[in-house]
Amino acid sequence: MQLSKNGIIASRKWEQLDKRFPEIEIDEFFVMPDPTHRIIVIPYPAGENRGGVNSVGAIHELPQQEKNSPIARRQMTFPMVIGFYKMNTTKAINIANDTRGTPVWQRTYYEHIIRDEGSLNLIRRYMQENPIKWSIDTENLNRQNQ
Repeated sequence: MQLSKNGIIASRKWEQLDKRFPEIEIDEFFVMPDPTHRIIVIPYPAGENRGGVNSVGAIHELPQQEKNSPIARRQMTFPMVIGFYKMNTTKAINIANDTRGTPVWQRTYYEHIIRDEGSLNLIRRYMQENPIKWSIDTENLNRQNQ
């Protein structure tokens, strides 16, 4: 996969996220024409008891879901990271292309909590193999086997 100018900007902005958010760790990520795949590690603070090693609290909401106000959601680490990334990537891409105010990202995103090492390895492998499958993807106008 050879990245476009916008893809290079998106990758660089992603690689810089842990400087803005030192509480996260950047894991595997791939930028493709559609979609992008990323893994963020958000470790528990040292000594914090979360009810067991594999106990993870899930966030299942869209940005405007009633039970979680937009203000409360913006204070959660993951939405803050994604919001910051989308905002800064959009700004940089629009400056580079002289397209001020043009949307770059869709409004929502899919999030999934990875609960164990086996799932993590399966997801990493899927992400690594995904660019290979782009050559036959129906979204790829230059795909093989048309």
